[in-house]
Amino acid sequence: MPAPSAGPQAPSGSDYVLVAIVNTSRASAVRSLALEFCPTVVLVRDGQEAIEHMDEVGPPRLLITELSLPRVDGFGVLRHLRRLAPISRAGAIVVSPHESFRNAARKLADSLGITKILPLDIDRPPLRRAIASVVSARPSPTPPVRRQPVGPPPVEAPSLDDVINHALFALTRQFHVPVGAAYLCIRDQRRFAAYMSTPDPSPALDWSKVSELLPQAAAGDDPLVVPDLEGHPLFGHVAGVSSIRGFAGVPLISPGGVNWGALGVFDTKPLALTTADLDTLSEFALDTARELDQTIVTPAEAEGPTDKDLEALEQLAATDPLTGLANRRGCEKGIAREISRAQRERRPLSCILLDIDRFKQVNDTMGHQAGDQVLRELSSMLRRSVRAYDIVARWGGEEFLLVLPGTDRNTARMLAERIRAGVQQLPVPNFGSVTISAGAAEFDSDYDFESTLRAADRRLYEAKAAGRNTVV
Repeated sequence: MPAPSAGPQAPSGSDYVLVAIVNTSRASAVRSLALEFCPTVVLVRDGQEAIEHMDEVGPPRLLITELSLPRVDGFGVLRHLRRLAPISRAGAIVVSPHESFRNAARKLADSLGITKILPLDIDRPPLRRAIASVVSARPSPTPPVRRQPVGPPPVEAPSLDDVINHALFALTRQFHVPVGAAYLCIRDQRRFAAYMSTPDPSPALDWSKVSELLPQAAAGDDPLVVPDLEGHPLFGHVAGVSSIRGFAGVPLISPGGVNWGALGVFDTKPLALTTADLDTLSEFALDTARELDQTIVTPAEAEGPTDKDLEALEQLAATDPLTGLANRRGCEKGIAREISRAQRERRPLSCILLDIDRFKQVNDTMGHQAGDQVLRELSSMLRRSVRAYDIVARWGGEEFLLVLPGTDRNTARMLAERIRAGVQQLPVPNFGSVTISAGAAEFDSDYDFESTLRAADRRLYEAKAAGRNTVV
């Protein structure tokens, strides 16, 4: 499928928006949004093309990139952008349909200067607002002098009125109706809000229809649709007086199950919405309810957990309950700290990624309890095999990661070999012995964790392909 036309190429040094999204229809929709705020929008479909374009014409005012891209992924594109320009000169919005990718982006938001992280949804108010917040904030002629490095500038959380006003404005535009309205019920307080896209609303506009229909939409779980109110047995009792003829409303139910009220569209003629339109309206309401979740603080949330509660929750979230080792989340800060120290002191830093061979056979033959015991035994052995300041983490399933400060790859391989030999001695009753395969990698001069981990992972699979029970 050919890439959609990206319009004129941005001349060097000018403001432009660069969109790097594989799917052409999504990319075109994002381009349409971006064109509301910037006259030049360039589309590319892979990361290498994005990098080459930035090298040719300079960094964009705003990069909107998908995280999963061919040739070079979105993280690589972001790192290249930051080599060319700080966040004060070039903003970045990342989109992904995968929650795991978005979580990874949140962890790297400060270092990569990410302004906003969103699902890969198009023509939605959050994306429009994110684009507006970056493009409308003009860069200063010279970068400001800072006494210490800082992350992205703090973004003021939108108020309740901001969320509703933006939603109603977008609602009328997306569904081409003259009136969009909201009914909110927050802490037993009820309120209505409306936006009219017509500059001269009819004096006969009957607002009692709004106050009658929206609460009914909020009371259900599914859309409430009245294509034509005139003559309707329930809502047509004042036919001929109101200029409102058609209505569709959906409840504002957040992913957590909180019902904030309802959104509705009103028309002065019979409303003709398809089932696809109703699905879109429901998704729109879900997005708005999600934003309300982030905006409205309940009294219980305002009180907040105690420091002790937070410490316990943080420890629980950072530890693998089966082995007692750090999990991925739990070792992030330690790895970042060691990378920073290695960069500062220009010392070697290596990692080992190891995996239990044919672990599924242990579970299938001996049961999951035996498999869990193997994981615990291996975890204990790994603790005994490393220094106190080395990092050991259960990376996922039967895979473990070791990060070794001050260690080059040869030394890391020797340690992995000792661990491999020791694992064969672990007792597995009625099964025999288990083995591991491992890949070792040393950080290059740029100390990039992701590329180093990929190298270790590639060598791990080379060890598997070589017959397992091997270190590469």
